[in-house]
Amino acid sequence: MLLTFIGGIIFATVCLSILQSISDIIITFSSVVCGKLSLKVAQNNAKIAKINDEFREFETQAIGFQVPSDEDYYEEYEDEEYEDKLSLRKIGF
Repeated sequence: MLLTFIGGIIFATVCLSILQSISDIIITFSSVVCGKLSLKVAQNNAKIAKINDEFREFETQAIGFQVPSDEDYYEEYEDEEYEDKLSLRKIGF
């Protein structure tokens, strides 16, 4: 009985600390791998952003017609007549 008790104490102090150290090493290794993968993903995202910035300068074409710029689009709605029509609209009862 005494031998079992001493064996349990030795197991608890030595073997469990060794198992905890092994698990810490495994967790650290997996963190390093995740960090390297995250770095690789960030580098690829930077490359994609750089490529996208190069292609944004071109005008968009829609079935052979040029899409109007934002300035042309908003100039239509700056008319005073249009604003007057909006003010005459009734919403609700």
